Amino acid sequence: MSSHFIRHGALQLSLPEGWFDASQVVAVGPEDNGFRANLVVSIEPTAPGETVQQFAARTLAGVRQSSEAFALGEERAATFGPHTGVLRECTFNLQGTRLSQLQFIVVKELVGYLFIYTQRPEKLAQTRHVAETFFTTAQLDSKAAPPKTEKGLGTFW
Repeated sequence: MSSHFIRHGALQLSLPEGWFDASQVVAVGPEDNGFRANLVVSIEPTAPGETVQQFAARTLAGVRQSSEAFALGEERAATFGPHTGVLRECTFNLQGTRLSQLQFIVVKELVGYLFIYTQRPEKLAQTRHVAETFFTTAQLDSKAAPPKTEKGLGTFW
């Protein structure tokens, strides 16, 4: 058995040699007129030496192919909390509904993290802080303790 594990809440799963964590963490917001904003965190290995810009370009190619009426908005370098990466804003159609995404892409220790916040376009500006709080408070070190805040240990909302 290898020393690689998947950890999510109380779940810990040991991975055999050659396997990697490809889990997608999903958080779903409250219902608003039949829609729920959501956050997905996609995790995948990167090639040795692959930069965050290269990983972002690679993921963009996949998003373009799988999205209907895809439109790329702004894409730029960004820092949220301890994480430096690429912030991308895009819109697309899904089953006849126009959606917007803020995607924050980070590479750390040969692992690419793609944080994807999805919202209706008309609500994105007013809920952007929700996505940015997720991006800022994400921990990419399994040994790190939850960050302390004025509201208590690990509480940002």
